[in-house]
Amino acid sequence: LALADLKRQPVDREGRPEGFANVAEGEHGVGRVPIALGTVRTAHSTGKHMTRHPLPTIDWVGPLRAPAIDEARARRAADALRPRRPARRVAAILGLISLTFCLVWLHDPAPNGSLPTRAAVARGDQSPPIGSGVHEMRPMRSLMAGVVGVGMAATGAAAQSAAQWRVEDGGNGHWYAKVPRENRNWIDCVPVAASLGGSLATITSAPEELFAVTHVLGGESAVIGGFQNRTSPSFSEPAGGWEWLTGEPWSYTNWATNGGDHPEPNNWSIYGNEDWLTLYAGGTWNDGPFNVWWTSAVLIEWSADCNNDGIVDYGQISSGQLSDANGNNIPDCCEQETSCTPCPGDVTGNNTVDGIDLAALLAAWGGGKSQFDCDVDNDGIVGGSDLAVVLASWGTCP
Repeated sequence: LALADLKRQPVDREGRPEGFANVAEGEHGVGRVPIALGTVRTAHSTGKHMTRHPLPTIDWVGPLRAPAIDEARARRAADALRPRRPARRVAAILGLISLTFCLVWLHDPAPNGSLPTRAAVARGDQSPPIGSGVHEMRPMRSLMAGVVGVGMAATGAAAQSAAQWRVEDGGNGHWYAKVPRENRNWIDCVPVAASLGGSLATITSAPEELFAVTHVLGGESAVIGGFQNRTSPSFSEPAGGWEWLTGEPWSYTNWATNGGDHPEPNNWSIYGNEDWLTLYAGGTWNDGPFNVWWTSAVLIEWSADCNNDGIVDYGQISSGQLSDANGNNIPDCCEQETSCTPCPGDVTGNNTVDGIDLAALLAAWGGGKSQFDCDVDNDGIVGGSDLAVVLASWGTCP
């Protein structure tokens, strides 16, 4: 407060308070400022009454000046305190979304092209070979598939209502579900099924067809996994060269008769070649054009058994028996190439790998008889590799 009073005092040419020019200076030019220089005002906490207190004598050290201000530095400090505006970031995100949708709309498949091979379908590749005479997809489809993949999460949710055609009911143990087609053409339905760990359904018998129509389709027509292969030696219009994407034998058909008027297959369409198989809601078949415009669903089938335990993987994932962290309906153990059995050496199933399991394995060694399945690694032979698994998992199962 004393220094503050000093700053308010008028100063002479030497920077000292006026009226104190004759103050005696000491050895180093430092004088004594008298008490009369100023007073301190303090307020009692009980009111606004002000009390004056005399200041003690202080050393005079020269004029008091405010420090110089670096304006540029102050401006930077002020800018740092301002809240950041997200406008530029939001604009960039919106621009990227707009560009993506523009590229998707630019996609327009040509009317003449080709069909994906089974190997390409198996690995999820949509790019078809050239020369089969059916529909060709542009390179833009790979970008489109990536964008469409965002919407497949919702498609996966619909597939959770899958139904199993149980073995005890005369079925094959496979699982089936329908998902919305959402204006996709036939070829674009193939990766939809693959992204869910399945494939377009293959109807190879009348009982299977009845199950799908009764328990899954619910009155909707659907895309299924048959196509007319124009490169097949047996190709001819309209009934030659039909195949299943999975390579299963083409032995059962149920073409719609249409009351005798243009019975299927008839390759009769203003949209071009009818090389794509669809299933009517009533269970009969129709060869359709590429856009399969009259269908509202995609019929998906799960049949994979990657751990060769005789049970379809989809069912084991649904029951929680096998883990599927990424939700693609393929067991993590198969993707990571590890054992799908928590305790693979426990051949007797008593939750412990011990001498009993070892004795059972030795009894079945090289084709011997045992009441247990001792082929731990599923290679068809009970031998050293199975013994290694038993010894490695010795003790109580986790």
